[in-house]
Amino acid sequence: MIITSRKAYPMLLEAVKEIKQQLGREYDITIEDLPIDVIALATREFLEHHLRKLDLSNYDYVVIPGTVKHDLRRLSEEIGVKIIKSPTRISLLKTMFLIGLEKFSPSISGDEVIKKNLTILLDKAYSYYAGISEGIKVGDLVIPFNPPPFIVGFYLDHKWIGRWIEKYIQKHRPHILYIPSDSFEFIQNYIELDNYILAIPTDLIKVEDISDRAKILYGLSPSQIRDYMGLDYILQVNISDPVEIEKIIEDWGESANIIYNLVIPSTKNILKTLYGIKHYNKAVISTWITSISSLFDIDSHSLHAFLMELFREAGISLVIVAEFEEKLFWSLREVMVSKDLITLSTYLGTEPRDLGLDLLYVKDKEYYDIDLGVVDKVIVAEDEINEPYKYKLDPLGIFKIKVNHREEYIEALYIGRKGRILIKGKTEEAIRRIILREKLVSLMSHAFYLGRELGKAEEALRIGKNYEQEKPLLRKPETLKNK
Repeated sequence: MIITSRKAYPMLLEAVKEIKQQLGREYDITIEDLPIDVIALATREFLEHHLRKLDLSNYDYVVIPGTVKHDLRRLSEEIGVKIIKSPTRISLLKTMFLIGLEKFSPSISGDEVIKKNLTILLDKAYSYYAGISEGIKVGDLVIPFNPPPFIVGFYLDHKWIGRWIEKYIQKHRPHILYIPSDSFEFIQNYIELDNYILAIPTDLIKVEDISDRAKILYGLSPSQIRDYMGLDYILQVNISDPVEIEKIIEDWGESANIIYNLVIPSTKNILKTLYGIKHYNKAVISTWITSISSLFDIDSHSLHAFLMELFREAGISLVIVAEFEEKLFWSLREVMVSKDLITLSTYLGTEPRDLGLDLLYVKDKEYYDIDLGVVDKVIVAEDEINEPYKYKLDPLGIFKIKVNHREEYIEALYIGRKGRILIKGKTEEAIRRIILREKLVSLMSHAFYLGRELGKAEEALRIGKNYEQEKPLLRKPETLKNK
């Protein structure tokens, strides 16, 4: 039984109808609207009074909206039926059933339970699409004609080759590794290539160590198809106009093992080009997402998510990441998160959420005030332009602070009486604790300074922005306008 308010009843009725259609007869669901307009305002006594009046003998669960703040464990025990809290949004009700009602609680909002069980939902979503996806089979992987799911490739640019690269790709797990010919020898020293599906350019066919393990031959032009069609590779052919797909299908047939790699050289016709490939429902289409995002003068984490949404609509199922310049570092991470959330939202039939900016300048429509209570004295702090503050050097030593984006650490190098000590941590708090424990600061002004700089460094690490000690993390709006 699902409990709701009078105003929410019609919306809940539609949501339950959809759930029953999609989940079959697995659940017998009844809706009970209580005599209240906003259920979040219901008191514990109100809920207890009305639940005791209902005949709950045939029910396994009573679902209370997640907007209800009360802890209902005691009431659940007394009435003999498990009370659980749903998500706060009706659109996520189906999600609760997919995770399993037994995982929900009478004391914790369903939103929190969903956050903790996202992996269960993702597994269900990917299992579902694995059962219905048609496309080109590459080893144990199917690259579908249309997403979701998305398949992600990662180009191992020479700038990224190092001992930490294996940890990076192990964490984010791209499906395909694109090997450039000029980096192959270095790559072998750092990555166990047998764990990945490999794509190689034509000049690596002669290298036995890799050619016999590779599944995809990339970087071909349409005129080269004839030269390589007889080999045991899936051919990834570059096209700049969707019309070229029709020509290749005419020559080689719809079932040929060809991936059509859409090359978009400028921002001018992106939407027109993407719209042009929408009706090719039996062709696997790929594109290099970072080649597109690098064309925009936007340094924002939301851009890749936005492009992934466009790709889903256009039918691009193989997305390739190449982190070939600083503004594109961590693109693989962003694409993998976007891939999961878009796949999940499509599976649930909801709009994707939490794909937006990590940092966004917005104004509230109104400002709210916090009452500080009675104060004994008010001091107005102003920048002393005529008498600038004289910074006193800490006799114990100084700190140099940097953000190491590759290893995802804040690094604070102490230089002073106790030697040179490098402190690495993920947060300002973690580093601050070490500084205090090791007694590396003796002046309050120095402690304040470090708190400010480490806070800026933590935010720079979180949003993927460059950090320079004693420089503003974000430019003021006037400066942006002048630029």
